Amino acid sequence: MAYPQGNQPSRFFPPNKNESLMRKIGAFVVLLLLILVEDGLYKHKPNSKAQVVNSEDTSSRAALVRLLDQGTALRERSEYVQAASLFEHGYREAKLRKDARSEAGFLMGIANCHFIEHRYQEALREYLAARVVLSSLAKPNSLVAVEGNLSSLYSQLGEYDAAIDAAKRGLA
Repeated sequence: MAYPQGNQPSRFFPPNKNESLMRKIGAFVVLLLLILVEDGLYKHKPNSKAQVVNSEDTSSRAALVRLLDQGTALRERSEYVQAASLFEHGYREAKLRKDARSEAGFLMGIANCHFIEHRYQEALREYLAARVVLSSLAKPNSLVAVEGNLSSLYSQLGEYDAAIDAAKRGLA
């Protein structure tokens, strides 16, 4: 870390404790992102349990997955406003169809767009809503991703105790 002239750490004045903690939180967030990529919230995974599903349910789920993919593609192209708008539309559709997993995915998409745009309070609201939805589904990997995002967000807001608590919940 670059320090202003005359403010370099020394053996008499070690670096700030929060700086070391924030590095650890940053490493944790990177680890969570790797988990998310490997077994992420946005991947559509067919249910391994055999069950009878009518074609309308399958097509509505497929439509939600397509919306999520389109929103993610927009976000990856840095078109955050358009991506957030598409995620919001998808969230309303998922809510109407009572597809909680898709609801959580769209909430995460909205929150990620807000986070990237430094709209932290809005991102916080959406991440917390996603956490509530995912808690009802008992999806541990997805909850890890939410807690990692919350930890990162709280650290951006300077709320280090909340960042630590979110990181601990993610590791639990």
